Amino acid sequence: IAGGSLSQQPVVRVLDKGGNLVPSSAITVSVALDTSGSTERFDTFATDLALSSYTGAQCAVGIVLPTIDGALNVTTEAGYASFNLAVGKSASDYAFTFTSAGLVGTGSV
Repeated sequence: IAGGSLSQQPVVRVLDKGGNLVPSSAITVSVALDTSGSTERFDTFATDLALSSYTGAQCAVGIVLPTIDGALNVTTEAGYASFNLAVGKSASDYAFTFTSAGLVGTGSV
């Protein structure tokens, strides 16, 4: 995903244990970024030292973590929570995690 607004915005459905839509309004749903899959990035190591001095060396630039912009807490409307999010940095190794207080389980499709 490139930095900027998501081309397809997430919509969360609140379901009961039987898989039926809970048509309530005003249930708060929150979103966060799960960056546990992020990996360390390396840049080219440039030096004027002899090759024997730096063989195998890498210049770590750290883990590049994206940021999320937009309303991170929204309330449901007839059982649906619609988000309008943007990702602040270009990245591909993260996922969204949606939570709501009082819910006993979560799933994703």
